[in-house]
Order: sequence, then C-alpha cells, then structure tokens
Amino acid sequence: MPEFLIDRSLGRHIVPEKIRARGYTVRTLWSLYGDREETLADTEFLRHAGRNRWAVHTADARIRRRPHELAVVEAERVQLFALPSGGLRGVEQAQRFTDNLDRIVAACRLPGPFIYSVLPRGIQRRWP
Repeated sequence: MPEFLIDRSLGRHIVPEKIRARGYTVRTLWSLYGDREETLADTEFLRHAGRNRWAVHTADARIRRRPHELAVVEAERVQLFALPSGGLRGVEQAQRFTDNLDRIVAACRLPGPFIYSVLPRGIQRRWP
C-alpha cells in the first residue's frame, strides 16, 4: 500500500484528511518540516519523498518543466501526481484526488520515476 506526501500547494488539512479517511498513510510538509515548510525547496522534499518511497501529491504541475526539480524526480525515482491547474479550491482538490485514488494506487505499483496529471476522470502520464 503506497504512502503519500502532500505538497504545501494542496494545504495541510482538507486533501490529507480525505485521503487518510480512505485508510492511507499521509504526510504533509508541515508534519515533516514545521515552519520550514514555506521556504523549503521543492528539490528537498522531492528527494526526501523519493528516498522514502512516498508518492507525492501536488498542485504544482510545473515541476516537470523545472530542470533541477525534474532531475531529482528522476534520480530519486519519485512517483508524482499533480493537478494540471492550481485554480481549484481545497474541497475540489480533495475530490479530484479521492475520485482517482484507485488509479493512483494502481500506478504506484509501477516503479518510478514518473509524473501523472490528476484529471476529473482519470490520471494521465505526463513524464517520461
């Protein structure tokens, strides 16, 4: 069963609580880093997630376009699931992830690295 790390872009409460309610272990950047959460480099938490085999959930789909972050995703074999747009409210973000949770869990059975977009009715591989 995969464990998840929720990026600060998805908040500390709504998304993590909805996924926990489905029986999964969920960590947030706040639970791991406390006040450092706001200034933490994405490369740091991506490295931490990859080394611990935690699948990352984020609203930051631009990670795949940033060479330093993508290099960490690749080197640490990160499994990353991103919303394609950041305009959703917390409840809508949570719904998007929980509606696709079975698909996300199935994708996590494959080895990383990879990046998927989390869409209204499915997930779509974006990288590699």
